[in-house]
Amino acid sequence: MDVDVHMQQKPIEPLSHTQPSNTPLNTIVVVGCGLYAWTVAACLARRLYKTPTKVMVVEELNAPVDNLGESTLPAIDYFHRVLGLTERQLMAVTKGTYKLATEYVLPDSTLAAETSQSNVFYHAMSPYGSVIDNIAFQHHLTKAKRAGVPIDLNRFSLPAAAAGKGKFGLPQAGAQNLPFSYAIHVDAKRYAAGMKDFAKKLGATSVVGEISAVKTVNIGSENDKQCTHIQSICLDNTQHISADLFIDCTAHSRLIDQALQVGFVDYSDYLPCDNSIQYVTDNKPKPKATTQINPNQAGFNLNFPLQAQTVNEYHYSSAHQTQEEALASLDLDSAALETVIFRQQKSQRVASFWVGNCVAMGDAAGSLGRIAASNFHLVQSAVLRLIDLLPDRSLNEHVECPSRDEYNNLCEEEYARVLDYHCAYFALLAREKAPIDSPFWRAQTQAKCPESLMHKMKLFEQTGRFPFYERETFSEKTWLSLFLGLGLWPKEYDRLLDVGQQNLQDSLDAFEQLAGLIDQISDKMPAHYHFLQQFCGAK
Repeated sequence: MDVDVHMQQKPIEPLSHTQPSNTPLNTIVVVGCGLYAWTVAACLARRLYKTPTKVMVVEELNAPVDNLGESTLPAIDYFHRVLGLTERQLMAVTKGTYKLATEYVLPDSTLAAETSQSNVFYHAMSPYGSVIDNIAFQHHLTKAKRAGVPIDLNRFSLPAAAAGKGKFGLPQAGAQNLPFSYAIHVDAKRYAAGMKDFAKKLGATSVVGEISAVKTVNIGSENDKQCTHIQSICLDNTQHISADLFIDCTAHSRLIDQALQVGFVDYSDYLPCDNSIQYVTDNKPKPKATTQINPNQAGFNLNFPLQAQTVNEYHYSSAHQTQEEALASLDLDSAALETVIFRQQKSQRVASFWVGNCVAMGDAAGSLGRIAASNFHLVQSAVLRLIDLLPDRSLNEHVECPSRDEYNNLCEEEYARVLDYHCAYFALLAREKAPIDSPFWRAQTQAKCPESLMHKMKLFEQTGRFPFYERETFSEKTWLSLFLGLGLWPKEYDRLLDVGQQNLQDSLDAFEQLAGLIDQISDKMPAHYHFLQQFCGAK
């Protein structure tokens, strides 16, 4: 079924900090199709509007279909503001819903007996609690927990509390300076169609064909891969397309790996789920503003609502379950079976994100899974980073390119931090014993973790504090609530809480005051679906 979408932009003004150099790029070619390619093209076309640089998309034939939907992070709001798109418009076009939190459904054994939290933790991207008497909130919580006080972390975040009640309101509903951030869920096909329409209105062009050959040229040392540049690509053995800069958004790394032979860094020892089954089902009557994640026999389930249907994903390890077994375990009805998409995705990243005059984004750059920061988020981050570091035409004349070096360093750091976050889900759930008695989850109790994550977990468990690395996608407060919510609590708290007039009752009184305020505000919010009907025209 064709998707009829039209995204309107705000009046476009030239952006002073991205003015072209004396020798601007003539042409940027984005190779790929669907969500990632057109998201990249739309952003480039918007930021390079009224410059001499042309943007072209080479749409591959027979490319894999996009994911059914995308669960985003709050950073998507900034991305849309860069493009000049309004939220109301986006929600209507993409048939999207709001996302206040990730709803982790946990086995009872995951949470300590001293907590009063149910087996559902609503992990919002806003801070939980606030500083009390100049001491961080987690230290007050830890002292109370060690004293035997039941703790329900969901009470201390306005987005988490609203998510649990099926409510949603815009940030101004968060009175009393309570932190409030949110993201969205979008239909991937509709979003891609909207980006394509938007990019073409800004002057981007496209051509459809199958890449039959890639012509490369070496401008320096034959032993230095950074000296190999793409001169042109050939479509269907007839049409040759040249460009100053190529962006590889293909599903199989057609340029960055197959042509330039860059290779990949393998993360399959860290992230075990290499297959997924995606399908859609009819929506529940009152969908919550959450992405839900829960462990399954050989991996985990992830699902989230759109306005008319729910996107469901089962991510599993092929070493522990066959495709037939995985599908049978879902027990789908005939309607859901008709929508099933099977995917294979190795956990890895490209060894170098930008080589010569070719930049890899999306699946071409690798995959770290979809627990939190999917490739959709990483694509948005990558194209904004590229624009900030965009070279001029001398890129194809000189071996050295400081912008390329910086881009690669920043991408490597970002992928390392996202890898930590995704690994934390498995590490925290299987920290003491398998949450589900299955071969897959028993294996996770002995699974390998990145050293950076192990250091972060050990430091937090011993002191209640965090190291903070460069290019963190997730804030320290987000990490803190993830650890506490998934059952990792510090063994110690800040001993300043035991000095002078400090006492446990002061902390408990502050807890109740904050929780009471959050309860009052969240009660007044409209139901999530009612808000969609009023604000976004949902039917």
